[in-house]
Amino acid sequence: MIGATVASNLADVFGRKKILLSFTVNLIVFLVITSFLASFIVFTVLRFFDMCFNRAKHCVCNLYFMENLPDKHRMWVVTVVTYSPNYNTLAGIVYICKKWKVLLRASASITVLPLIMIPYSAMVNKKEKGQKISKPAIYIQKWDEKLTPEREEQMTPLFEKLR
Repeated sequence: MIGATVASNLADVFGRKKILLSFTVNLIVFLVITSFLASFIVFTVLRFFDMCFNRAKHCVCNLYFMENLPDKHRMWVVTVVTYSPNYNTLAGIVYICKKWKVLLRASASITVLPLIMIPYSAMVNKKEKGQKISKPAIYIQKWDEKLTPEREEQMTPLFEKLR
């Protein structure tokens, strides 16, 4: 709960992408560090921070998904990427790794994928957002009774740039 509370407030201030990237890096660092520890007390303390970053990342990631995925793909992407199918994947990884220290390092290496994918998420649906913006904006201008045919012609190229 600590990680979710802190991350949600920080995401509102600094933006979801920056928080996701920074918390993912911290998650990877703590996963790798804890795999080399010999002391149970230090391990427990560092795993506490690791879990804070993990929970924070999940909290912000759900909102980030909903904001950046196109409407028609939200349900199936979230279903495929989240918990249900990944339990089977995790069971396979656990079977391959055999030791928990190797599992932590494997988890850290898999967690590098979001570092690559998060910066490019805005490009996926930029065109769709531009199309969604133009129609409501013109409709709202008609309510204001300020929309003349000339004004509509001026607005259309602006929305074309968004596409």
